[in-house]
Amino acid sequence: MSLGLMKPGARVGVDIGGTFTDIVVLEEDGKLRQMKLPTTHHAYSEAITTGLAEAIAPEERAAVALFVHGTTVATNAILEQKESSIALITTRGFRDVLELRRARRPDLYSLSWRPPPVMVPRARRFEVTERVATDGAVLTPLDLADLDRVIAEIRAAGARAVAICLLNSYANPAHELDVAKRVAAALPGVKVTYSAAISPEPNEYERTSTTAVNAFLLPIVQD
Repeated sequence: MSLGLMKPGARVGVDIGGTFTDIVVLEEDGKLRQMKLPTTHHAYSEAITTGLAEAIAPEERAAVALFVHGTTVATNAILEQKESSIALITTRGFRDVLELRRARRPDLYSLSWRPPPVMVPRARRFEVTERVATDGAVLTPLDLADLDRVIAEIRAAGARAVAICLLNSYANPAHELDVAKRVAAALPGVKVTYSAAISPEPNEYERTSTTAVNAFLLPIVQD
């Protein structure tokens, strides 16, 4: 919405950081109110509701014209990787796409450089029998018995979220959709995300890594 076309009323901006949650209220007459509260990590919205209850009187809340929300929670979580309890399901033979990544290096000739750890450890990367061609044709049907075995292993691993990235699913997402539905039904409460909905592009590493990041963040941000 263009600010020039916005309805009259206060404008509220909220930023959740790793340490503090900042709230700014710009009144219609130009007055500015600012608040800084400790971030409530157990439930990020609590600091917002507490701050807004103090910053805006009950009779004024209905007249808020704009609410803008930003956060570094996701960025901090990726950098810290404190809760990397996610699993990856991929096509048989493509378990190590995340490990292989791209050849780009910050220092081409350094013998001591080590790549950052992958988002999903190898022990929680699972292969399922299926194959789709680049034109979307099914070369190998999805093996449901094999998938059920994988689901049992994911359950035993205690993963909080599952990323699904099958070969060439950008051309035909049918297998990914079937896997996502079966995983969601078998593992209630576990977050499920699949690459055809997140990043339907041909490049395997980019698609897999993007889907893994989304799965990693779901339990942290969505809850």
